[in-house]
Amino acid sequence: EHVWLRTLHNEAALQTREIEEGWACLPAVDMAVHMATSLRFSNSDMSKYVMWDMDSERSMATWWNHSAGRQAVERAADHLVTVQDQGGNTKQCHQNAYGIMKAGEHGGSYPAATFNTYGNTGGGDLCMAVGVSTGGKDGWSNNMNGWDAPRSDIDWPNAAYSVPPHISVWLK
Repeated sequence: EHVWLRTLHNEAALQTREIEEGWACLPAVDMAVHMATSLRFSNSDMSKYVMWDMDSERSMATWWNHSAGRQAVERAADHLVTVQDQGGNTKQCHQNAYGIMKAGEHGGSYPAATFNTYGNTGGGDLCMAVGVSTGGKDGWSNNMNGWDAPRSDIDWPNAAYSVPPHISVWLK
């Protein structure tokens, strides 16, 4: 929960398009706060994707900071964001200065653009989030409904939730 997109993990796997086993990331918070304006989830060959502008109120103290805890994330102001896919389809979704799903039973998934203010998920829409834990942590419980991302390269946008994500996260 505290390492996804915050530390180097399995960095050798980042040299390939397909991560065969487990997951990999690099510390991306500083880049996301100070250099980038938008975020993209894509499949392995980048032919399928969703993208949105990151919250304008994000900071080094808030962005993807799961350890801030559920109560802090739930108190954060909600902002509408337009998510767009590779075909130009759009959907209004919700995000906050933490970039973390608010729903208390969803595990604090991030990055997240959620279906509604509460932080719910919905399969088959463009609002998505990456599940970061299988158990409860930092005040969240976890029924796995926060795992709201495609489970394969062809499952776009995503037919269901509660499945392990199969995506790449890009900053622009």
